[in-house]
Amino acid sequence: RFATEPEKNVTVMMGDNGTGKTTLAQSFQWALYGTTSFQIKELINRQVREQMKEGEKVQVSVTLNIQYNNRDYTIKRSVDSYSISSLAFR
Repeated sequence: RFATEPEKNVTVMMGDNGTGKTTLAQSFQWALYGTTSFQIKELINRQVREQMKEGEKVQVSVTLNIQYNNRDYTIKRSVDSYSISSLAFR
């Protein structure tokens, strides 16, 4: 849950390096606007990337569920089949 009170409307995310803070922020940008300053491969979990074989395909998606004025909205953006070169991560 994010802060929504008029006087206390800031949410702070804290965590160690490499835990996904920037990825989370970039995922919001991709879900809402369809664009981002990073490459889609960076949305793939590091552990999944390390286990992928060259040419293997995965689905990358972001789903954002929002409640606004007592209405529920779902925004989903995905790349159905994305393959990466294992050499790109070494």
